[in-house]
Amino acid sequence: MEYKHVDENARILTGDAAMEKLKTESDRKYLDTDGIIQVDEERWNKAQQYEFTEWIYRASFADDDRNHFHKKTFDNYDCLKDIKNIDSFIELGCGPFTNARIILEEFKSIEDITLLDPLAEGYMNNHRNCKYKNSVIEVGSETKNVKVVSSSIENFEIDRTYDMVVMINVLEHCFDIPKILSKIKRMISPGGYFIYADVQFDLETIEKISSSKYNAGHPIRFTKEYMNSFLEDNFEQVFSNVIDETVANEPAEERYFIGKLKG
Repeated sequence: MEYKHVDENARILTGDAAMEKLKTESDRKYLDTDGIIQVDEERWNKAQQYEFTEWIYRASFADDDRNHFHKKTFDNYDCLKDIKNIDSFIELGCGPFTNARIILEEFKSIEDITLLDPLAEGYMNNHRNCKYKNSVIEVGSETKNVKVVSSSIENFEIDRTYDMVVMINVLEHCFDIPKILSKIKRMISPGGYFIYADVQFDLETIEKISSSKYNAGHPIRFTKEYMNSFLEDNFEQVFSNVIDETVANEPAEERYFIGKLKG
């Protein structure tokens, strides 16, 4: 079996050294039948440290986090062209570059735009290419004012709803997925839309990864069944695409989904 341990400062151990480290630091203790869907605050803080140092130091010249790849995999968001009456928008886990600047090209009349990320303030102040510095983004040739919120999704206080909620490649960095999914249902306006993408696994693969690999930046690994059930139970599918992925040298898949809230 291949062993690998990556800590919050991106220091890498492999082989016997990683195997020894995994005896005292692994994510296997969080594993249940849905995968790893909840971790404690100490574990999440390590993930945040990894994520912040990744963008501020190791990827300091980056200006995209697969945002255009996501657009292509969503078939250029063509299915959004016929959606009307979208007046408010929030992106959960916007990272330093935000998918909003691309998605909102289909909704240029929207002025009520919120970007949320626990590291948002740090990105604004420290990443040279952060796309929402001074709380504005460029959407095509237009400049849009945005509300920027530095908060985890779990601790975000919901005091209103939004017509469109976006969450793309975010959950693997979080700490309480059941709480997040419950909040998503409550923050979408009646008949509103959810744009989602993330990686998902077979349970056996999660078991293998949690026993032999550790990556400080990615505490969460959930099963296909867990997330597919949430999406299909709560949303009328508008778009779905599943692509093969490899995570920690193990097979996985990424599901790209757009749905309209049921009921």
